[in-house]
Amino acid sequence: MKVESIRIRNFRSISHCELTNCGGFNVLIGKNNSGKSNILFAINAFFSAIEDGDVVCLDSSIDQEVDFHQNNVDIPVEIALKFMLTDQEMTELAAHMIEDAPQMTNAVNSLDHESKLCVSISFEVEPNPYSYVNRISLMAGSTSQSASTDREVVLLHVGSDAASELYAKYLRFQSHDRLVTVLSEFLAQVDADDWMRMRRDVTEDGRPSRLRHPFFRRLLEEPSVSRSVEAMLREASTFEDFHGGVESEVEALIRVATHFGKDILDQHDVQTFSGREAAIPSHVSAVLKQCAAVNVLYVTEERDPVGRSEAQRLLNLKMERGGENRLKRIQDIVLSLLGVKIDAFSSGRMRAGRGLLAEMDVDDFVVEVNGSGIIRLLKKAC
Repeated sequence: MKVESIRIRNFRSISHCELTNCGGFNVLIGKNNSGKSNILFAINAFFSAIEDGDVVCLDSSIDQEVDFHQNNVDIPVEIALKFMLTDQEMTELAAHMIEDAPQMTNAVNSLDHESKLCVSISFEVEPNPYSYVNRISLMAGSTSQSASTDREVVLLHVGSDAASELYAKYLRFQSHDRLVTVLSEFLAQVDADDWMRMRRDVTEDGRPSRLRHPFFRRLLEEPSVSRSVEAMLREASTFEDFHGGVESEVEALIRVATHFGKDILDQHDVQTFSGREAAIPSHVSAVLKQCAAVNVLYVTEERDPVGRSEAQRLLNLKMERGGENRLKRIQDIVLSLLGVKIDAFSSGRMRAGRGLLAEMDVDDFVVEVNGSGIIRLLKKAC
């Protein structure tokens, strides 16, 4: 499997771009601040989103308003990659699909083995940053055909409503998983002496000495579980009874998580190869893991972002007598060489004993995501 093309929409400085006919070795060439680094970051965000094989990723690397083109968070960032499949990979995919839906065996076997796999991911920041696989499809058609004649076979399509429900399910599953982890670690650490001290504290003043056991601090972040453990401390007459009670709590949490299923929808459905379904087919995870295993190595330069020190120098020029002319020359140099306008303003906040804090605008685009040329020019010009 290898990457053939990349499509990016609504990401940082990129409204829409597409790289086609990617080879084994590719070089991005362009002037500073033209979006080369943003393309590489988008590729990394794509693979990070599918590395666990899940349709929803709660740990999104695209997690700020500035990551959206012109700060428009109403339109999700979309990153799509098209992969060329080997005959063996296509055979394995077909086997997974037939295992999920045996009734579709004839339809699966009729798929074009020269198809290309397309995976598209949407990134949202509201209510919290997350991403989801919105579409997986096979594009059938020879390389001599144009894109308009390619025939798309949809393996999965997740609408925005279904994505929202899956997001809520994944959050709930993550919460249960975290509770199971905390309680399991607590069980592994606590011993009979700890139990006796905690039980004595409960008996004497009605609350356990959380400072005596570090895991109680973590349990406090989950009040319902914390209360349940405290109740067990009061009720259990032996350490074995207490230990068994906490074990039962862990087993109950695991049963609940298994029962509701993070990939099972209650209110919406998704489009799959076999029709509308209320669950994500299991072969989807296999496909995503297969894509995530593709070895894509890319190289970017390491650099510091344009920081407050550069902004402070520009603001000082703006406020100094005669500094405006020098500031204008710097702005003209950056504009002519990089094609962007820069300016500095007071943030309205004071630095301790050193005046106002400065902020910089670069074409109304936050400086942390701009190219490296700006900081280099400023260091020379300021």
